[in-house]
Formats: sequence, structure tokens, C-alpha cells
Amino acid sequence: MGGEPSLKDFRRSTRIACSIPVEVSGLDADGQEVHENTTSNLVNKHGACISVQHQFSLGSQVVVRVPQTERQQRCRVAWVSGGPRAGGIYQIGVELERAENIWGVLSPPEDWGDS
Repeated sequence: MGGEPSLKDFRRSTRIACSIPVEVSGLDADGQEVHENTTSNLVNKHGACISVQHQFSLGSQVVVRVPQTERQQRCRVAWVSGGPRAGGIYQIGVELERAENIWGVLSPPEDWGDS
């Protein structure tokens, strides 16, 4: 039976729910330079969902560093949710500048392979 495609059908790579320590740096929505130690919620080859205490603007540039792998990349903030109604915590979706496994996932899904 054919139906409407799900959001998952449009994903470029499989998401993995995992809490990975990351550092997020960039200008917050008020234009202030911030550096925050936090964790990921979901990761894939193309980006991540990350919990942060600072509000970032949609489309802004941040640098995400993964201390465990000593890798970092510039990212674009693709979406933002949360804030005051969520206990002051924001969720940001970041898109990596170059699709790759900077997260250190040891057995990534097949669709994370070189393409």
C-alpha cells in the first residue's frame, strides 16, 4: 500500500539516539560569543540535535567540537525549538558543513558510508 512518505523517507542518513559530549561555540541570538559544553540527543552523518542553554538564530553558524574524537566542524543551525516554556533549554538541529561521522560512532548504519 502506497501512502504519504514519512519524514524518515526524506532523511539523508539514519539518526541514532545517543548522548555524546560536545562543545558548541558561536554567536547566540543576542550576538554574544558563547562556548557551551553540552550533549547531543540524536546524531547522523549530516548533523545532530543538541540541547543548549543559549538561544541561537535559525541559519546562524556554530562550531561543534567532539572532544572524544578531537574533531570539529562548522555547522548551520537548521532549526530551533524549546526555550522558556521548556525550562530554558533549547534544542537545535545543526547541519554539518561536510557530511561525516565526527561523532565517533563505531558501527554506523550502512547509509553513513562514503557517498
